[in-house]
Amino acid sequence: MSNYDALYLDCGFSGWFDSSPNWCSPYIGWQKFYNNDLKPMGGEFGNQILGAEAALWLEQVDHHSLDIRIWPRTSALAERLWSDPAHGWQAAESRMLVHRERLAENGIAAESLQPLWCLQNEGDCPLAQG
Repeated sequence: MSNYDALYLDCGFSGWFDSSPNWCSPYIGWQKFYNNDLKPMGGEFGNQILGAEAALWLEQVDHHSLDIRIWPRTSALAERLWSDPAHGWQAAESRMLVHRERLAENGIAAESLQPLWCLQNEGDCPLAQG
């Protein structure tokens, strides 16, 4: 299962013919990957869905931009599929922030999920209060 409105990694970037957004805009953040519950989409067969895939079409990606497009959004999808959470992305946010830093420490060019200042001043970040 791979629904384009939640699991396409290339959505939200400009089109390659002009500067307008591509057909699947806007950008899909890790929160939407995490909240993407596949069971309701499967209707009466929802409990038979065994997995999902995150699709990335490579016409606008090269080896310099691959990691940033994949990580950590696919990490959010993996946790979603593994744990089938009853709550939304907010319960996973602290794990995702730590996991992103772990990816970066291991040389993976994972997309930043928060400003570095927030990581250095945990609890004082205005983004986290809301």
